[in-house]
Amino acid sequence: MIEKKIADVIVTTVGGIEEDIMKAHGEKFMIGNFNTDDVELHEQGVNRVGNLLIESESYMKFEDLMKPILDKLYVIKKRWAVSDMLREIGLMLDDEDSILFQAAKNNVPIFVPLLLTGVLDFICFCINKIIAILLLMLLKILEIFCLFQLMMIRKVLSHLEGVFQSIMQFLLVYLMEEQSMLCI
Repeated sequence: MIEKKIADVIVTTVGGIEEDIMKAHGEKFMIGNFNTDDVELHEQGVNRVGNLLIESESYMKFEDLMKPILDKLYVIKKRWAVSDMLREIGLMLDDEDSILFQAAKNNVPIFVPLLLTGVLDFICFCINKIIAILLLMLLKILEIFCLFQLMMIRKVLSHLEGVFQSIMQFLLVYLMEEQSMLCI
């Protein structure tokens, strides 16, 4: 459909992108079923994505392949729109059967709503370890800030609880006095 210019845009998953890149570099997948025991597969060095069975070694090769590609893209430009980045990766594949290659060649944008949910996000995250460390530090600071805020809220609530109890006691005494005055 892409080659015949029928598709104007492609929306896919990160798994579809990863599998396309792996296939373009000669990886072979096996077809299994959706009910295969994942623990048993893992012990055999195989991963299941739906009914697709992928050897763990394929993911290691994928990481080794993608790191230099992403490094090259980072040198060209520091920030990429996902569709632009995928176009550049597609042009590097040089495989007529690749969806990424065909989309890049025919100028069909590919959108991946949740790009950072697969192996690709791990690679992107690890490319610049300093950024990764800074992000982890920032998350830790935010966590501490949130804990501090929670402690302050609890302190205020416990104080308000005491104030609320005093008000309730006062109201009860007042209402009891009013009640006794009505009965006289």
